[in-house]
Amino acid sequence: MYAAGSWRSWWCWVWWALAAASLAARWVVLRRAAAAMVADVVGARAPESEFFRLLLEASRRQLASPRQQRLFTSIPVLRIKLFSFLTRSHRTPAMATLPVLLPDSCHAEPHPAGGVPIDVWAVPGAVPEGWHRKNKPVLFFVHGGAWVHGHHVLQATVAFIRRMTLQGWIVVSTSYRKKRWPVHVEDVATSLRWVRDNIAEKFGGDPSSIFLSGSSAGGHLAVALALLSTRDRCSQVHPALGRTVQLLGDVKVNGFVGWYPALDPRDDSRSGLSWPWGESLAGWFFRVTVGSNELWETVQPCVLLDALGCVEFPPTIICHGETDSVVPQAQSRVFYDRIAALGPRPHDLYVSMPFTRHVFEVTASAVQESAHSIAAAWLNLLAARLQE
Repeated sequence: MYAAGSWRSWWCWVWWALAAASLAARWVVLRRAAAAMVADVVGARAPESEFFRLLLEASRRQLASPRQQRLFTSIPVLRIKLFSFLTRSHRTPAMATLPVLLPDSCHAEPHPAGGVPIDVWAVPGAVPEGWHRKNKPVLFFVHGGAWVHGHHVLQATVAFIRRMTLQGWIVVSTSYRKKRWPVHVEDVATSLRWVRDNIAEKFGGDPSSIFLSGSSAGGHLAVALALLSTRDRCSQVHPALGRTVQLLGDVKVNGFVGWYPALDPRDDSRSGLSWPWGESLAGWFFRVTVGSNELWETVQPCVLLDALGCVEFPPTIICHGETDSVVPQAQSRVFYDRIAALGPRPHDLYVSMPFTRHVFEVTASAVQESAHSIAAAWLNLLAARLQE
């Protein structure tokens, strides 16, 4: 037990001074390390085009901005919980509503009795860099969790959501049912269509400036949406996708940001572990818990890409850890290489994060800061180019 008033003694003040100095030193080291990683990743491609030169400059501005360092609880974030309306036979129980922070000029819409939860994040008055339109660009985010777990609010990538919200984007984070495939992609497609139809009137978003993002399994679902949005012939590939195409409707996707996306659920790349009888452990997990052998054609992004005969895919940036053992880097790299073969793609970027595992955003680090800065700058540049 410490004696009363011991906090006033000289050694207590020395302890606090050393703690403050340690935190300050850590902050300086983190900033320098993040700046070095940005220079290595983006700087190497800066000579290729004007876009990457601008991306390098914008990424450095992201790192230098003190606004990005504010605590999330200290900013006036408008957080509204909504529910996208599914058909009566496909409703799911509504999740508990969390407290809503609303300015006087806004109000919350009544919640339907059921549906898939959607959170809309926005900061009134904030405008993205280089954005001149009245309505703001929209980032549609899908959380991960191996298709059977996860939450659209309690997730590691909330730091990236916070960053984009502070910069003036309207960020929509959606949930989905964790049942048998393809209800996951059906729910996400319904949510995306709801965003297209309602984001302008209710939140001032631009339905023609929608970008997709997702982490892990959510990255897989986001890529599936991007593929389905490029063609209306998806029902010819497999009957299971017919309903998804109908729910999605005509939605324009302008770009994709992937965070260690699981783009090879069957593990055709053989980058993960296998059972003694030769079946991939990842493929076995998906087949047993999520899908079935009859539905692989609707699950594998590379197979779907070929089956649809896609000649285009939205501009893409993928951030993946080199030492990711949950979703090996080869799973996202194989898809990135496939879309690179579609033709000239002047805005694509693959960010390989050194010494980084799955869900690297859980702890603050130079890796997290540099990856978020690059992705945020990339989104702002692409959104600004939509106005040209």
